Amino acid sequence: TFAPDGVTLAVGGQDQKVALYDVATGDVRWERERDNWVTTVAFAPGASTLAVGGGDKKVALYDVATGDVRRELERGGKVRTVAFAPDGLTLAVGRLDGGLGRDNKVALYDVATGGVRYELERKYLVRTVAFAPDGLTLAVGDDDRKVYLYDVATGDVRHELERDGPV
Repeated sequence: TFAPDGVTLAVGGQDQKVALYDVATGDVRWERERDNWVTTVAFAPGASTLAVGGGDKKVALYDVATGDVRRELERGGKVRTVAFAPDGLTLAVGRLDGGLGRDNKVALYDVATGGVRYELERKYLVRTVAFAPDGLTLAVGDDDRKVYLYDVATGDVRHELERDGPV
């Protein structure tokens, strides 16, 4: 994932590491070991924080400048996807708490405190989460061939968008 500056790239994977690269030079700015594979990375607006999630059932919030962990969010299962709200104050985390087809959730975290604002129960595997540019709507795509548009303030579904396959 590229940082908003366009010159920094965050990469994570099955090697159980997350790294930041300078794309102009190819140099590694920093690299950190994780306890399990990395499935998702996302920069906060302003690019001072990087969220990293994966099979260790945690989301680590890294200081982009130093590579230090500012906070770890632990709650539930393997992390599939993360996204920051446009104001950077909320982080949406899609995770698999049970086996495929059960206990899938999207949690909205308060980035400053690490507390959970609320959770959305999903029947199917959550594949992606994304905030609208105004931060008022959260899109959630999963294996039931729909994209759900949630009101961020209430957690209510505004619309269900049908797809031909898993999203």
